[in-house]
Amino acid sequence: PTYHVSLRYWSAQLMKRRMSEADGDSNCQPVLQICDPHMHCWDAQEKVTKFNNHILGDCGSYLPSDYRADMQLTGGDLKLRACVHVEAFPTDQVEETRWIQSLRSEEFPVAAIV
Repeated sequence: PTYHVSLRYWSAQLMKRRMSEADGDSNCQPVLQICDPHMHCWDAQEKVTKFNNHILGDCGSYLPSDYRADMQLTGGDLKLRACVHVEAFPTDQVEETRWIQSLRSEEFPVAAIV
């Protein structure tokens, strides 16, 4: 979804510019290690988590591969050290937690689930 991409992309661009200007180096390309404190995953095929509601409508799926693709839009300037998954309108909170735990990997380092 576009709202994930835009926020991360422009925040990273702004941070890069500020760091470059502070160092007086217009070619500075810092790699920022981050913890994303609020993110969601959902799968239209999963019965546990459906991000389809009356406010947002049908949002399809947003999985770790989609998240990684969004992170690449920053030009590789952000390194995800950890993230916090926030429930995404689950029909069963326990099952959603189990599902998110099953998605954890080195590339998708979920540090907490709330």
